[in-house]
Amino acid sequence: MRRWIEAAILNRKITLFVLVLLIAAGAYNFYISPRQEYPEINAPVAMISVIYPGASPSEVEDRVTSKIVSEVEEIEGYDYAYTYSFNSASVTFLRLIYGTEVQTAWNDLEDRMDILQSELPPECQAIQTNTDLVETAGLMVTLSGENYTYNELNDLALQLKDELKSIQGVKRFEIMGKQEREVVVEVNYKKLNAVGISMRELFGMLQAQNVEIPSGQIEQQGTSVNLRTSGRLTSLDQIRSLNIGVSPQSGQTIFLSEIAEVSFQDADTSYKILQNGENAILLTGYFQKNENVVLVGDEVDQVISRFQESLPSDLKIERVLDQPENVRKSVNDFMMNLLQGVVFVLVVVLLGMGLKNALIVSTAIPASIMISFIFMGYLGIELHQISIAALIVALGMLVDNAIVIIDSIQVKLDVGFDRAEACVSGAREVAVPVLTSTLTTIGAFLPFMLLPSIAGEYIASLPSIIMISLSVSYLVAILIIPPLAYMFLGPSKTSGRGKGVIRLFFERALLAAFRFRVLTLILVLATLGFTIYAGLSLNLKFFPYADTDKIYIDVRSENASSIETTEALVKDVHQILSAERLILSNTTAVGGGLPKFYNTLPIVPNSNDKAQMMLRVDMEALASGNSGMTLETYAAELQQKLDHVVTGGRVSVKLLEQAEPIGAPVQLRLLGSDLDQLGEAAEKLQKLISQVEGTAKVDTDFENRVFEYVVKPDLELAGSLGMTQYDLQSEISLALRGQAATTIRLDDGDYDIVLKSNVASLDDLRNLKIKAAASDLKVPLETVSEIALASEYAVIKSYKGDLATVVMSDIAPGYNAVDIQKAIVEQIDPADYPGIAFKFDGENEKIVENFGNIGSSAVLAVMLVYSVLLFQFRSFTQPLIILLTIPLSAIGSFLGLYFLGFELSFVAMLGIVSLLGIVVNNAIVLIDFINAERSEGKSVKTACVDAVEKRFRPIMLTTITTVIGLVPLALSGSALFVPMSVALMSGLMVSTLLTLIIIPMVYLWTHRDNDPIV
Repeated sequence: MRRWIEAAILNRKITLFVLVLLIAAGAYNFYISPRQEYPEINAPVAMISVIYPGASPSEVEDRVTSKIVSEVEEIEGYDYAYTYSFNSASVTFLRLIYGTEVQTAWNDLEDRMDILQSELPPECQAIQTNTDLVETAGLMVTLSGENYTYNELNDLALQLKDELKSIQGVKRFEIMGKQEREVVVEVNYKKLNAVGISMRELFGMLQAQNVEIPSGQIEQQGTSVNLRTSGRLTSLDQIRSLNIGVSPQSGQTIFLSEIAEVSFQDADTSYKILQNGENAILLTGYFQKNENVVLVGDEVDQVISRFQESLPSDLKIERVLDQPENVRKSVNDFMMNLLQGVVFVLVVVLLGMGLKNALIVSTAIPASIMISFIFMGYLGIELHQISIAALIVALGMLVDNAIVIIDSIQVKLDVGFDRAEACVSGAREVAVPVLTSTLTTIGAFLPFMLLPSIAGEYIASLPSIIMISLSVSYLVAILIIPPLAYMFLGPSKTSGRGKGVIRLFFERALLAAFRFRVLTLILVLATLGFTIYAGLSLNLKFFPYADTDKIYIDVRSENASSIETTEALVKDVHQILSAERLILSNTTAVGGGLPKFYNTLPIVPNSNDKAQMMLRVDMEALASGNSGMTLETYAAELQQKLDHVVTGGRVSVKLLEQAEPIGAPVQLRLLGSDLDQLGEAAEKLQKLISQVEGTAKVDTDFENRVFEYVVKPDLELAGSLGMTQYDLQSEISLALRGQAATTIRLDDGDYDIVLKSNVASLDDLRNLKIKAAASDLKVPLETVSEIALASEYAVIKSYKGDLATVVMSDIAPGYNAVDIQKAIVEQIDPADYPGIAFKFDGENEKIVENFGNIGSSAVLAVMLVYSVLLFQFRSFTQPLIILLTIPLSAIGSFLGLYFLGFELSFVAMLGIVSLLGIVVNNAIVLIDFINAERSEGKSVKTACVDAVEKRFRPIMLTTITTVIGLVPLALSGSALFVPMSVALMSGLMVSTLLTLIIIPMVYLWTHRDNDPIV
């Protein structure tokens, strides 16, 4: 080590030149580094969907969903599958065990679904698999206007899309909400009954009359010329004039127009977009990964601004999601916090060490941060709220090594060492303890890179960056600080000043602790006991809600089959929202969910009874109000207003979550084999849970039965007439649902030609004549079948192959999910629900799982820290003494959270455990100097007192710089990082204060003057 330090000093010009180059390279990496709003996570979840036209939910469950589940259960890493069987559709969510080789599993899934396709009913459309459910929109733009049709709005959206898609860094753009037009051939079933053809034959005629088959080539004068036969339909009049047969009565030709109306109509869509209650088109953009979305956003802004200038004034274009701007603001805010932290740290160092020392030490901050950006770029770590917060957390620690080095050099200079020797020997003397301190901190953070969960992946950049920056800071302290000290430092002019009030206080407190050891121990244990009480009193929280200006509303209609009912419900909600002055805009999807506008937003399958709204809230107005309202309390207030007015469905106001989506904080899943039994139990438990104090919006996802008509054919009679099941079902399906037979190409685009009938009532259906393919006989449907009223479940859900439903509850302000779940468990007697199994799956389960992972990581961290200390001190006892700082830090952390009213969240817990490697640093330096003092022949007691006196300034400075560096983060208002910074600051302060007293006291307790010095 001495050789490296001497080389750095002798070649100081080269050393400083290399440093400047590294800082410049780091600055460049910072400029080009990818910027995101939040870390990208790879959730091991896939969605498999299948359309089965005309099938009931029970048919979908039996013939499609159950087969899919049987296949996915065989995939390596399978955890569970949650399924929905709707009318005509199956949706399966597959979850793998975290840590599974995801790409291999997805390849296996694709192969299995390809094989399964042939085993499904032939009417099923192709199986669709989506393995990128975490892909999140980066830009959402709505186009709306009272004087514009959907087609006109869609044309404008296409123009904007064409201009945007060429921007470098843009992955793709999608247009949603277009209401398609189609050519409808509506057959008069009474006239059809009079002719000798069926709906199915008419369907085939439309297809046959609109074909264009390659005809070949003609040889002419030695040259081959292509021959094309024009056979495609080009107008609605051609469709009307199609010859469909001959009248059996008159023998005259029958044209399609004689039995059907042919016209343009809006397609029967079940999905539309509204912007502030008006019909709209939504243009959604997705950015490529590993891009600086801020730079991409600048180009997007320019294109949209130019495009907007060419639009009429009555057309509204609104950016309802602008991730580049959000990222810009987020990164700027965090960078400002970082700069504030740098200034605070420099002021503290200046006050504690003098101008020259402060200027030299301060070089460690920009040097360490900029060089860290080089490693971040190499390792693919992006700039987002987690990574920048990690730099802020590390900020105060970056100067710790430099402070210890410069203080040791200054001591050597003050006692008369030659400048070169003072710089070399001063740095070498503390190089090992400083290295040990760095390694213990790295060892404490290392296990958190390996947390086996999505939450662990979400915060993985925090331990990574802290480890990188601390490693860099050690090299800067060893190789950069000594050359700078050689160039600028001299003996201190204030070396003869007094000890100061604070130092005298600690010296007297230490002597009092030596004198009253038992009393000191009792006080510490009493404080520790109260800390345990305070810790157990803290509300537990997995992750706080996201710091954003958006909330969203999920709407569910009671009528599962009617999109019109859902639209009416949405209209009622819009009326309430229009009176809310805090809501800047609301964007609504009717018939399903909006594109994923936040990474934890749950997927909402398209369904007639579903709608989703995204609300942008005026956060400045919210913060400036006199009521002290937060986004969480405003959402609760808005929920109450909606509950009092909205009927005919459920409307849930929700906040965006961070890290891993949970949904309702309390979720009780019911598993069984009988849907009726599950429904009764869900209703009973919903009432029971509603009576538990602290619950709110208690609901169940159980869908009740809906009535439907069932056609029950007389198979024997139908068979005698030559009529098959296919004849019956295909004719009914075409008459009622309709089906696209072919496509017509017109000047303004391609349109489906949809064939259906004017059957509108039960009597009409009974009188519809069905043609037997085998005998050409046509008889009314009522002749060969009975039509009866029956009930059917609108949606059938399953979990791991069992029928399932969920009873869920939100939490009222001031309560927590853990306590409420315990209260619910006490209220439920499983004996009252025979045949039903219960499984909780809410916030409590995530806390148990992830806090348990943190606990395991803490044990590993302690083992790593102890191993490092064992190698340095060659003692079993002294590392144990140093580890006593850990419970001392816990005292400060838990009391800080308790008295300041914070919850114990995942990130706060991470901050507490992170102190494992930070707080031991002071004890390492202290123990090392006690041993050094004893090696000079001093008694144990004298060595302890002298070590505290000599190491007081660097210990206090390193602590204050670390704490003061966290101040901007603690004042940032971030729901995610304020609790963590409070835990770190309070834990470090209390630990340092107690370390200067407790560690020497325990050392004195466990060592004797005649003991060998380690």
